[in-house]
Amino acid sequence: MLFTQVGSVQFAVSASPDTVYVGQQVSYEASLSVRELPRPRFLTPPVYTPSDIQGVEVYTFPFDSARSIRRVTMDSVRFTRYTYRSAIFPLTSGVVFIPPATLTYTLLDEADPYASRSTTVHGASQRVVVLPLPMQERPADFSGAVGQFTITAAADSQGLRTGNAFDFRVTVTGAGDIALLQPP
Repeated sequence: MLFTQVGSVQFAVSASPDTVYVGQQVSYEASLSVRELPRPRFLTPPVYTPSDIQGVEVYTFPFDSARSIRRVTMDSVRFTRYTYRSAIFPLTSGVVFIPPATLTYTLLDEADPYASRSTTVHGASQRVVVLPLPMQERPADFSGAVGQFTITAAADSQGLRTGNAFDFRVTVTGAGDIALLQPP
């Protein structure tokens, strides 16, 4: 992850892994790190603009305070890091270029409370090599879903009797395009 730093604000992007199969998930993260002391004074909240990526399907995860905000220390300086996450699914083999994402923010000038400074920073572009799916040993019922999936099932066994209804729950978790999985 390569950081672009302007004063008390850092911006970085990363995509991993950098080599995948068609349909395999690439995890894309864009992180805004803000120095805690002295904390910069934003006139407006920073605006993250994701890359417009061609030849892929993109799922953007919701920004939530539990997973998306962390305190980190870099070179003995404390930062609050805000991370935006996406899952990228390449649709064809070849090379996918992820253009730079941008972050725009406006800070109040500490010396003059009536002045402000607007800044736009760009994350580094990313490159992902996409391999075709292997044909050998492909299951006959392969639906196109590529990833790591786990399936669990549980039945509500409290007070089970013949002929009575019960709850049966199936849960699928993992990393991959779940829309391509066949229902159990």
